[in-house]
Amino acid sequence: MAYERNTFLHFVSTNVPWISKDVNACPLAKIDDGRCDVTIISNQTNGGRCALIRYLLDSETGDYFDQR
Repeated sequence: MAYERNTFLHFVSTNVPWISKDVNACPLAKIDDGRCDVTIISNQTNGGRCALIRYLLDSETGDYFDQR
């Protein structure tokens, strides 16, 4: 998927679920699987600022993430 310039509101790439004691950035990330998990919130694809607000409010539990 190609993104236009200046469309990202939030971008995280990590190999652990928790990036601080109260932010579960990538709920399905595992330190021992050799992969980096990425969370992207952009204006183009997934709700823009509303999605960013939901992410910030639910980041402690990881509930913002659809685990289906």
